[in-house]
Amino acid sequence: MAELKLDLTRHCVETAIRRSYNQAVSDYFRANKASQPMLETIIDMTRQALETLDFKQLRGSYAPLAGHSDKPVVLMHHAGRLAILIDGDAIALNAPDGSATDE
Repeated sequence: MAELKLDLTRHCVETAIRRSYNQAVSDYFRANKASQPMLETIIDMTRQALETLDFKQLRGSYAPLAGHSDKPVVLMHHAGRLAILIDGDAIALNAPDGSATDE
């Protein structure tokens, strides 16, 4: 199971995930071999989130995901499924077409 804490104090969930993805890709090419598997997990998880989540719906339905929030938000990936926790509570995730994000 992979977890990524998101800082939404200045940005929305989509921007935070995109920044995490870009940082992980950048770090990957400078990382030692021992760090690469963890970075690969972050890259895969954030890529899946960017490709499958309906960020407009998430920002509209869950105020902390719109940004400028100090609530703890975590992106998780387990057994091929994404989850977002807000203050420890999982929220429903849908793809832009309205379907569940299960792969």
